[in-house]
Amino acid sequence: MGEDLVAKDGSATGSYRMRADLTGLAPSWPIGGTQLRTHQQAQHSVSHSAGKGRGGTFGAGPAAGFGVLGGAAAVRGTVMPTAGVRKARFTMAEQTVSSRQGAEVRGDKVLYFGRVRFRVEGTGPLSPAMRVRAGTRTAHHSMDVWVALRADEAQALGLALPDGVTAGPMVAVPAGGDAGKKRAGDTAVSGQTAEAEGGGSSRAGQDTERHLPFGAMGSSVTISQLDTAPLLSGIERLFTADPRLAGYLPSFGPGPAAEASREEAEVQRRNYRELVTVLSETNLRVNKDQLLSSGIRVRMRRKSRWHAHDVQIRVVGALRETGHLGDTKDWLVRSHSGVTSNSQSGRSSSRSVGGLALGQFRLVPGVLSASVRGERIRHSSRRNQAGPTTRTDVLTNGGESTSSFGGALRLDVDVTMTTRERSARRALTPGAPGRDAPEAEHIASSADTEALAPAEQDVRLLTPTAFTLDTTAKDRLTARTRTRTAGLAAPQRQFTASGIGDLSTMTPRSITGRAVRDWTLVETLGDGGPVRDLAFRLLSQAAARGREPRADHALRTEGLAPRLAIEERFSPQAITSALRQAVSSGWVVKNLRHPRRLAALDGAVGTRFALVNPEVVAQGTGPGTETFVLGGHQVTGQEGRGTTTSVQGGLLGAENGAGWRIGEGVSAGRSLSESGSVATTLSGSVERNAHTPRGRPLYLVHCDLVVRMVGEVKVTGGGPYVAKGERTLPAAAALWLTGEQVRAAGLRVPGGAASEPTPAVGSSCSTAAAETSADDTRTGRDDRTVRKFKLAAAR
Repeated sequence: MGEDLVAKDGSATGSYRMRADLTGLAPSWPIGGTQLRTHQQAQHSVSHSAGKGRGGTFGAGPAAGFGVLGGAAAVRGTVMPTAGVRKARFTMAEQTVSSRQGAEVRGDKVLYFGRVRFRVEGTGPLSPAMRVRAGTRTAHHSMDVWVALRADEAQALGLALPDGVTAGPMVAVPAGGDAGKKRAGDTAVSGQTAEAEGGGSSRAGQDTERHLPFGAMGSSVTISQLDTAPLLSGIERLFTADPRLAGYLPSFGPGPAAEASREEAEVQRRNYRELVTVLSETNLRVNKDQLLSSGIRVRMRRKSRWHAHDVQIRVVGALRETGHLGDTKDWLVRSHSGVTSNSQSGRSSSRSVGGLALGQFRLVPGVLSASVRGERIRHSSRRNQAGPTTRTDVLTNGGESTSSFGGALRLDVDVTMTTRERSARRALTPGAPGRDAPEAEHIASSADTEALAPAEQDVRLLTPTAFTLDTTAKDRLTARTRTRTAGLAAPQRQFTASGIGDLSTMTPRSITGRAVRDWTLVETLGDGGPVRDLAFRLLSQAAARGREPRADHALRTEGLAPRLAIEERFSPQAITSALRQAVSSGWVVKNLRHPRRLAALDGAVGTRFALVNPEVVAQGTGPGTETFVLGGHQVTGQEGRGTTTSVQGGLLGAENGAGWRIGEGVSAGRSLSESGSVATTLSGSVERNAHTPRGRPLYLVHCDLVVRMVGEVKVTGGGPYVAKGERTLPAAAALWLTGEQVRAAGLRVPGGAASEPTPAVGSSCSTAAAETSADDTRTGRDDRTVRKFKLAAAR
């Protein structure tokens, strides 16, 4: 969907949506071996700012009147010196979680000549000229394009190849069906020494069919051939047919447009952008783990006179794996995840001094008067702010071979509506006693609505072959996981915390034993469901003012902003990207607000993770990886001075009658300002870049995830109230580690001796930075610490 298009005079606003269909492809000629990188990126940003200040302006001066006209002074004059001062404090914070997936496509490619047909549908009011010409809001256009494909990819799609071009199968089926020849890649850890010859390939025993370690879940697994058109089409048909959902989406194309005010039309366009963005193929592919676990949620809003309505669309994917299809050469699956955090706080102050002159003239008593005003002010200001900046990025460059797995995906849809009274109604009308927690009304679902029940679609799962397991290793991993999760639940330890801030300073007892504090890649942390459940439970306890038997569930209401924030910030992709921060200091979700008449809620929840009880379960020759960690601090100071001169004059006329009075006036003014400022910025940053080349051994380590969480909720008239809890998730985390990281965790590298675990002090960055240069050279790991200090002055 396009951006808003505003009429020249600003009287109307509209937009459009555009769809493209590839109607034909004709082979042209080969273009040789080229390299192409594709990316699908999604990010979620949260920003918060707050400030408070005080100030005032004071002035006093003499006033005089001259002459008498109509029983009052004909001329009045005032001269007044003025002085003002203002002080303020402020803070700003921003955090962004980003994820990106794609591929680096190599190999011989061929060129096709194609034709694309575009269909553009508009929304919004028709112009007078279109009404006269009986125009419509639909247009079509065709365009010639050139399309490049790999030769084997084009053949797999059923396209004819250019003359003289031959290609083999894109996906090489394992020889012998379920079992084939020996393949370089992962082998199960069985106590034997892995060989590192020919690019780090490990070879042992006879090769079998490959398996995904944790099924479709995992950051190294990407999904392709996903089609969201039937899903969006079914949702649009539902909103058109159900009267309860009328007014949420704009009308496109031919036909009369529904009547809507300018504000309602803007909300409808925003709802549609939210729908097509969140349920786009890119977002579903990047957030695959969330799609297959808790689901992807879309929130659409509409307001009536006294109520606010929130409709939530929840899409959950159910994937049925159909087995290993084979391997593809020179198709490198790439993935990236990162977290960027910025925080700034400071003070500002300003002073002003000036003078004001005012003259008033009665030209015709009771009928016409004039006034002249002049003012000149000199002001000065100061502003200082400082804060830290952190950034963590992990990139997987992929391996030379990619394994393909088949799957059948079904997308289930559930639509609910939550209705709340608007602020004006809550202010003007009394409420029922007790705590208000609105209930979500069921609208439709795939189980009871034909439009929301699309058929299964065939998809592909792609992952580097180095991250797959053979049948023996997969069975061993499944058995170990079942054993670790079948035991008694770990005891819930009590810890002391008076607030979320204490999480960053405490060292849980769980970490003092054998724990993992440094890793190369995070494969999976599960679906995040227990983490979200713990967050909702603690917020409910704290919202009830800490009274144990009671609970206030308003912050977990379906469809409202607090629940959506918890679902987003504790989604599988978010906690995977933020794992380093959550282990070293903590991960916080704040600004969880639920307005009420008397007991409004303002909550936050923070968590601290620990990876304990590690166990090496598999070994492989990993793809290339890059890890980037940055920490910095920035200080900015600014001074400014300026002068403002303004002059204003006007005439005021009046007409009087028996019992009525009418006044008319006209005024003109001019203002001239001159200012200058000087700013000085000092910033320092420490960067750590770690690189592991392709073919180096990596080890899959299974860990328990210890979650310590604190919830804080302010209730109108009291608080904050605190609730805390701990939960241990057995075998919930799986990480890829290098040999040095395995030994630092106190584990035995297959074929080597175990080493003592590192002390439970410091973050993962400091632990990794303490590795010796000899170890880095021997393992091909390149760690560089770069310190940058920049001093910039601008006038």
